[in-house]
Amino acid sequence: MRELCQLEIIALVRELDAATRGFFIDKFYEMGRGRFRIRLTKSGEKINLQCLLPYAIGITDYIEASDEASNFAIAVRKRISNFVVQSVEQLNNDRIIQIKAGKGDETVNIIFEMFGFGNMVITDKESKILLAHEQHDFKDREVRVRATYKPPANATKAIIDEGEIEDLIKSMVDKSAVAAAKSMNIGAQYSEEAVSRSGLSGGRLDKDSASSLSITAFSVVEESLNGGKAYVYLKEGVPVDFSLCNLVRYATLECKEFPSLQSALSFFYLNPNSEDEGPSAEAQKILKSIEKQRRLLDEIQDGADESRKTADAILHNMTAINILINAAKSNKRVTKEELQSMTSEFRVIEVNLKEKTMRLEKK
Repeated sequence: MRELCQLEIIALVRELDAATRGFFIDKFYEMGRGRFRIRLTKSGEKINLQCLLPYAIGITDYIEASDEASNFAIAVRKRISNFVVQSVEQLNNDRIIQIKAGKGDETVNIIFEMFGFGNMVITDKESKILLAHEQHDFKDREVRVRATYKPPANATKAIIDEGEIEDLIKSMVDKSAVAAAKSMNIGAQYSEEAVSRSGLSGGRLDKDSASSLSITAFSVVEESLNGGKAYVYLKEGVPVDFSLCNLVRYATLECKEFPSLQSALSFFYLNPNSEDEGPSAEAQKILKSIEKQRRLLDEIQDGADESRKTADAILHNMTAINILINAAKSNKRVTKEELQSMTSEFRVIEVNLKEKTMRLEKK
């Protein structure tokens, strides 16, 4: 599984704001392991906002059953029930989604951090933390009850304005096309698509090629944010990735089209293979890998906290890891750069095909 990139957060916030504004918060549910659901109502209409930290959030028709309300769920209900959603926005140009809700003179902010291991935080209108699913002390901020909520510092803004894109790309003359596109901070798959559509390779940009790249880069952004579609790519019936525009890199895979990013995420994360009679061979491989990681997680449950986090990261990123492993297996001459172009979740540190080893670092 992969985290949402900046461009996808922007698109998702727009969708969520249009879909939930004016709805009453009816009930909150916790399903465990960073999975939450908020039931919303308005004039007899009911919708469900489901969140899978730090990977997905959106309106879904797939309802996951919840057990008896946890202490956290009860605490959340006391603080947000019957509040009305006023807006949904991106916070600090980061992968943070904030739902602002009000009831009379009261205002609360429901914050979902869609990075790292993810978090859900509730604050008052002054940003004082009322509740946090996970409490942490970081170097530059504190996520604890009664502390003032601050997003991480130094968030890099996604460049999506046509003029800003043009200025940025032109400033990268004599740099590689790949580096120029990546500097937009829209996500590796989208910057790669811009380079592919421009017909450029890894060579250095001149004025003409910079102009061409800026045009295609803006077309990727425009299609992603205003195309009204999202796509999920499947290999042997198993979802392997998703996007806001059709990606050349997945031209050989089955492509399923959706009317929104929310619906694509719901299919990708919450209800894959729903129409299949049974798991495919590829699905069985993934399931076996997941089960192996679950056993590993059980073995170290009483170990150090850092070890538990490492195992959890592996478990939640098996799809991305398997894509890299399969690519290395199928092409004995694959380079580290080629593998890097296939993932936005990891940095490919080292590849040793002779020893059949690969070293990755989570971004």
